[in-house]
Amino acid sequence: MRCCGIRPSRKTKSFITEPTTIRTFVTGNFGVARLQVEVQYSETSKVIIGENNELNSAHTTSYLLSKALELYPNESSKQDQSKMMKMIGLQTKSGDLHLDYLLSLPDYPLDFLPQNTILVPYYSTPLLSPTMGVSLGDFQIKAKLGEGGFSKVFLVRLRSNGCFYALKQMNKSTVSEDERQRMIRERDIMSEIESPLCLKLFYAFQTANYCYLVLEFLPGGDLQQFIVKTKTPSEQQAKLLAAEVLMSIEELHSNKIIYRDLKIENVLVDNEGHLKLADFGFARKLTDSKKFAGTLCGTLSSASPELLKSEKYDFRTDYYSMGVLIYELATYQPLFAAKELEDLLFKIAFTQPEFPKTMSKELKNLILKLICKEPEKRLGSKKGIQEIIQHPWFKGIDFQAIRERKNTPPIQQPSLITKELPLLDPTFQIEEDLGGILTQRLSLGKKLSLFTYTALEPTAAEMKNGGTTLEFNSRTSKTMKCKPTTLEEVSDDNSGEINKSTLNDNDINYNEEIDEIDTDHGDLTQNLSRCNMFSTIMRPKSNEFGPVISNSFNLYPRDFQDL
Repeated sequence: MRCCGIRPSRKTKSFITEPTTIRTFVTGNFGVARLQVEVQYSETSKVIIGENNELNSAHTTSYLLSKALELYPNESSKQDQSKMMKMIGLQTKSGDLHLDYLLSLPDYPLDFLPQNTILVPYYSTPLLSPTMGVSLGDFQIKAKLGEGGFSKVFLVRLRSNGCFYALKQMNKSTVSEDERQRMIRERDIMSEIESPLCLKLFYAFQTANYCYLVLEFLPGGDLQQFIVKTKTPSEQQAKLLAAEVLMSIEELHSNKIIYRDLKIENVLVDNEGHLKLADFGFARKLTDSKKFAGTLCGTLSSASPELLKSEKYDFRTDYYSMGVLIYELATYQPLFAAKELEDLLFKIAFTQPEFPKTMSKELKNLILKLICKEPEKRLGSKKGIQEIIQHPWFKGIDFQAIRERKNTPPIQQPSLITKELPLLDPTFQIEEDLGGILTQRLSLGKKLSLFTYTALEPTAAEMKNGGTTLEFNSRTSKTMKCKPTTLEEVSDDNSGEINKSTLNDNDINYNEEIDEIDTDHGDLTQNLSRCNMFSTIMRPKSNEFGPVISNSFNLYPRDFQDL
């Protein structure tokens, strides 16, 4: 998915060209359809594009924008002509979110646009503080995409370029220091990855109480939503999906990054039907001096046995999770399921899953090798990802084409979530739920290293009113701007850095690496505390549960109190 942000040349007559090839699509008994739209430049000025048959559904959004610029009224005033220079796109007059999103994409075929749609110009608005980068006030908050834990995700549009993004808001004022560290690690990992196989980070900034990540927006939702909509599993479909996910994991491992939370909810679908890995909060970089991790983290249902035992683990824990994901894609059922936590842990530790009779021998063999309880015997333990892609089940898959995004998308005509998202009220304020007076809010804010930061100063009006209001549109943080391999801080000072020499007992060392637990079975900390049976359980005498992993299964990590 590409953002807009590239405005057609003002030399519109030479710029506008008919498509060299017409993309045919079927509408009833017809092929390419003629299209007619109305563009209203103002209350008194409008044009009809398509009334002379110069527009059809095979043309693109860029072509439509060029025509709108070409037909801009010549009799307009100098003020209007100056305004035209800021016209970077078109949007629906009715504010249709789905159509506005597709109109923002460059070179996107117009077969989505209804006949006689009324459009209006979209004008670029300069950043509130260009020297400091983007801030919260530079975005239009369009819709809420999701919520979980200490974070929320919103669909936003950057006023300066018209592009849509996913804005991840993370509350740093009410969470533990472990979770703050997770925010920093997620920013670091995403800034290092530059691959079409993984979700892209564009900006990172913070306000007094929140950290923000400005992410690529993928309108196809996640694989969980895809499964719900398709309802019927297909082994061939599972193979195509798994192949793209596997290449995403390969990209991380090639950068010595262990993912640790592979599940269908963390795999997103773009508007073309390709997959991208998202949510890097549990990802961690391993080094030559530190080749193993040992923290209990991730999601219980997809975590490997060695991770749950808090043993030392490495990239092979991702291979286990890959086996879990492939099973779910092929069956639309979880690998292991139980109502009680103890039962689920027992199955993960000691039993093998049930396989449908219709599943091929090759797929069953692959899954069993990936979910092997002993990591040293697991598929991939010798040659890494290369060993997995050479398995017979993946025969016929062109992995090099997937790496280069030259393969056919595994999901054809993905259903876009922009069709269903309810628009937020235009007056909605993303930080209005803070509560309390301004001084209390500022006292909660803490500087996070590697996120730029500027403490908010109350205005005279706020001080006069007792500090009960806080506007973020004009006084927000400095910004991290995403470059190909690094995040460049747009700042002329080091206000976002922490001086170790000035740390006292009440300050935080943000260089410590700490993880946390995330589970879909409630509070894992409390649940594990009542699983005493697993601290002393012995190997079953019979083999009715299949292979076992050890004489004991200790679920209490050595540093559990620090999590």
